[in-house]
Amino acid sequence: MKVITKQPDENAQVTELEGGLSSLQHVVGGYIEAIDFINDSVLICNEEGKLNGLPVNFIFGNDFIVGPVIICGTSDEEFTSLSEDQIKCIMRHLND
Repeated sequence: MKVITKQPDENAQVTELEGGLSSLQHVVGGYIEAIDFINDSVLICNEEGKLNGLPVNFIFGNDFIVGPVIICGTSDEEFTSLSEDQIKCIMRHLND
């Protein structure tokens, strides 16, 4: 699936990723947590990232996101590819 990934201290990038749980866990380095994000997307991060002291990635609302993240679409509780419009909007937000 076509997603956006972002590592701390790096720009976001569009990436092709397998949609399985193990693939998502591999990217974020542990158990996943899904958070509603901008433009009808979902941010996937490490559920224990703050407890484990992962580095800050970016500020979102009144909170901060730590560790590597994946941003994808969603449909009926399934993770899906992002549309081109979602990608453009999210990339502007993350790389500003």
